[in-house]
Amino acid sequence: MPVAARRAGVVVVGGGLGGAMAAAHLARAGVPVVVCEQSVRPQPRVCGEFLSFEGAALLRDIGIDLPAAAPPIATVAVHGPHRTLVSRLPGGNVGVSRLWLDEALRQRAGDLGASIHRGVTVQRITPRPGSGALVETSDGDWDADAVVVATGKRDLRGVAARERVTDVVGVQLHVSVTPEVRRRLQGRVELWVGEGAYGGVALIDDTTLNVSCVIAPAVARAPGLVASHLMPALMRRHRAAARVLAGIDWPETRMTAVAPVPYGYVRSDAPGPGIVCVGDQLAVIPSLTGDGMTMALASGREAGRVLAGVWGGRAGPDARLAEASALYHARMVRAFSRQVRVAVWLQRLFAHPRALDGLLRAGVWLPPVVPLLMRATRVPQRFRATG
Repeated sequence: MPVAARRAGVVVVGGGLGGAMAAAHLARAGVPVVVCEQSVRPQPRVCGEFLSFEGAALLRDIGIDLPAAAPPIATVAVHGPHRTLVSRLPGGNVGVSRLWLDEALRQRAGDLGASIHRGVTVQRITPRPGSGALVETSDGDWDADAVVVATGKRDLRGVAARERVTDVVGVQLHVSVTPEVRRRLQGRVELWVGEGAYGGVALIDDTTLNVSCVIAPAVARAPGLVASHLMPALMRRHRAAARVLAGIDWPETRMTAVAPVPYGYVRSDAPGPGIVCVGDQLAVIPSLTGDGMTMALASGREAGRVLAGVWGGRAGPDARLAEASALYHARMVRAFSRQVRVAVWLQRLFAHPRALDGLLRAGVWLPPVVPLLMRATRVPQRFRATG
């Protein structure tokens, strides 16, 4: 005999940056919220782990202080095949591990009153008339008045799949570094660019370096995803990678990978009445801009605030939730579309190293070039926290 679905106010599908942030704001506003998180323990993510000062302010706004060991990042160095441009960044940026940050956000959401369900896979959502959806999970079903889709780069049945804008593979690894490499990279994020590939490194604590790359599928298949095979192959193939990654001892470890990555995608409409998307389910900005984490946090915050602002507390369909979900998506499309377009243009430029060398040459003589491009890809002012 089928078991009746449990009632829920809001179900958040995925407890990463966007999902946990949405849950925290909903719970703080007194909205009953359930978070379904697939992982049982912290998992590595394909992410550059660069947190801008805007992202740090969003965390403080919800009551999370960054660890004292989070290394400050004051400069960015962009390495083409023959040229390098170093530019200063606004103060307050840090490198921070997603292993710590995702868990801290889930803990904060739970402390504020959200019900966190770990080891639960959401199999499908079925929108219902009016607002909300039936959420089918590996641990039984939920009948939710509203749903926040926060599954990151993984699509969810019942939600329209994101169109593939680019066909690339993202890979990531944490690696221990020597004191010499640490001194060389301290206080900066370093980006390298090669033909059809690019990557970046940043310290996330005193001894650990985040190494992230975007490569073509064929490149990933050739040497495989074991770091000791893939990374030396990239260094042999790309001069800029060899400069940035020099001195690193690559372990016999399989790198975390995700494919395809729909860089450039922006979801223009809500998946259904009372259903909103956050993080990479809303917009996927190319990783080279360093603003993906902040965009996920900002979208989660806004989703939580929008839904909480119309929450009536009555079970069942609510036209206000349906209107709020449509309003949220329209607002976020207007907010993030330009940033994503500029970042995609930069990504395409990065695919042509000789053209990039020309831009780097111009950047040496025109210092405002890099700051202007960076400002064009930041989260808009109205979605930032003031703290």
